[in-house]
Amino acid sequence: MGFEDRDYAWGSSSRRAFLGGGNRAVKAIIATCAAIFVLQLLTLRAPAVYGEPPLRGLFGLDPSFLAFGQVWRLVTYGFLHDEGGLLHIVFNMLWLWGLGQTVESRLGTREFVLFYLAALLSGGLVFSALELIPAFSPDHVRTATCVGASGAVMGVIMLSALWEPHRPISLIFLTVPLWLIATAYGVIETFAVLSRIGAGRVAADGVAHGAHFGGLLLGWAYYKLHWNFESGVDRLTGRFPRFTFAGLKRSVGAGPKVRLHRPEDEAGEDDDLERRADAVLAKLHTNGESSLTRKERATLKLYSERARAKREGR
Repeated sequence: MGFEDRDYAWGSSSRRAFLGGGNRAVKAIIATCAAIFVLQLLTLRAPAVYGEPPLRGLFGLDPSFLAFGQVWRLVTYGFLHDEGGLLHIVFNMLWLWGLGQTVESRLGTREFVLFYLAALLSGGLVFSALELIPAFSPDHVRTATCVGASGAVMGVIMLSALWEPHRPISLIFLTVPLWLIATAYGVIETFAVLSRIGAGRVAADGVAHGAHFGGLLLGWAYYKLHWNFESGVDRLTGRFPRFTFAGLKRSVGAGPKVRLHRPEDEAGEDDDLERRADAVLAKLHTNGESSLTRKERATLKLYSERARAKREGR
C-alpha cells in the first residue's frame, strides 16, 4: 500500500483519531488527580506532616524543602489540589479535558506526557524561585504550600492558543476565541509576577501566580523554539549502554537459542511493522521529520528495507 493510499495522506477526519490513541494520557491524568483528591479528603484528619495534611505535606511544593533534596515536589504538587473546595480541581480538569485531547492527538501520547511534566516542572521552578531568592522576596514572606495542576494546564492553554488562536471557547454566557483567553492569562500572570518581584510581597489572593507564569512560559517556548522532548530523551538515553538478556547470555557463554521458522509468525511480524510504520508516517506527515524519534526513524528504515526485499523477490 503506497503513501497516497493511506487515509492521512488526504487529511481525512480519521487521521486525528488514529494519532490520538484514545487520549490515554489525558484520561490517565484526570483519573489520577481525581483519585488523589479523594484520598486527600479521606486523610484530612490524619496526623499532620510538616504542619500540613499528609499528602500535601509530603508531596506539595514547599520550596524550603528543596534544599533538603525533596526535589520530587517540583512535579508531584501538580497532582494534588486544594481540599477546601471542588472548583480548583474541577476547572483544571475541565480545561485539560477540553484542550488536552487535541494537544495529545497532535503530539502523541509520550510527547504529551513529557510536555505536561515539563510544564509542571517549569511552574514549580518559577514559583520556588520567587519564594527562595532574597531579591524577589526580601521580607521572606512565604505563601502556603503550592498544589494544583494549573501550571501544566496553563502550558496546554498557551500551546493550544498558538496552534489554534481562533478556536471558539464557550464561557457559559459568551463565546470567545482561545487567543483572547491565553492573552488574558499571560497579561494577568506576568503582571502578578512582576508585582511580586517589585514589591517583594506575596499576592493577597493566595494564587500561585509563579506556577501559572512558568506553565505559560513553557508552552510559549515549546512552540516558538520547536522543542521535541521525546527526541531529546532518546538522544540522551541512546548514549548509555543498553542491557539485554541476550548480551548477558553471550557474556557467560550460553549458546544461541534455536527458533523454528513459522511463516505465520513472519506474516504477523510484517503486519505489526506495517501498523507501526503507518503511525510513524502519519506523524511525519503532520509534524515533519524533526519530530521523529530515533526509534521511529529505525522503524521506517526497517519497513523500507523489508519492502525493498519483497519487491526484489528476496
